[in-house]
Amino acid sequence: MVSVVINYCSTEVPFIRQVVAQARLFSDDIIVSAYDRLFDGTPEDSGALRALEDPGVRVVVQEWSADKPPRYWHNAARWAGAQAARHDWVLFLDADEVPEGGRVREWFTTNDLVGRSHDAYSFGCYWYFREPIYRATKEFECAVLLPKRLITRDLIFSEKERWEFRRHPDIRAFEHVLGKSDFPMFHHYSWVRTKAQLLKKVSSWAHKDDRDLGLPPLPALVDILNLRPGDPALRPALRFDNLLPLFVAQLRVARPLAHGAAQERQFFGVGLLAP
Repeated sequence: MVSVVINYCSTEVPFIRQVVAQARLFSDDIIVSAYDRLFDGTPEDSGALRALEDPGVRVVVQEWSADKPPRYWHNAARWAGAQAARHDWVLFLDADEVPEGGRVREWFTTNDLVGRSHDAYSFGCYWYFREPIYRATKEFECAVLLPKRLITRDLIFSEKERWEFRRHPDIRAFEHVLGKSDFPMFHHYSWVRTKAQLLKKVSSWAHKDDRDLGLPPLPALVDILNLRPGDPALRPALRFDNLLPLFVAQLRVARPLAHGAAQERQFFGVGLLAP
């Protein structure tokens, strides 16, 4: 069996219940790891955190302070969740990364992790933009799976968070997984937000102090992210080549495939997060 550690804050409240519900299909040990405040000091919604607790779902809350860099707190949340995990393997998710629980369960059933030679796995995902029907044209990665025996503070507290795990000397073999028929099994709704929700996220997440990314100033970026497909201003806005991999500005309308828009419509409904 696998434990699931979910990094959570209330900017992800539209997604967390679906993440938990889908994780239940392949895990009986889910840990939601959070803080008492967002990274801008806003108090967390303690009632919403308590409401997540259920048989098989535990909530771990730590005290946040401004005396450490933001990325430290993302890592510390994963570390606390991993310490609470009860199984030999730990899957790390963020609260806006929704797995297709049945397909993930099938992957675990057909892959004997004990007998495989890999020390860690990352999972491909679809990445969505503004509304859950708009999907990036490229496949990205989100979830990371590690054996608990290899989870150390040195590994978890990496400057680049999950994406640096594969380069750690204790990880000798790393595999990237898509899924059956090469369709990703995870759906990342990072930028499915209204303008106000987007501004709140970028002011209170772990990358808020990043600088020199070559990106336009934040107000211009928000304007870009709020353009509608078909807007004549969209194509000139997308000339920021370095914006594409970071903010998924290449869009298409997701087709209603079994591993595509049908799930998003079921989960959230078109226009749920409309301004």
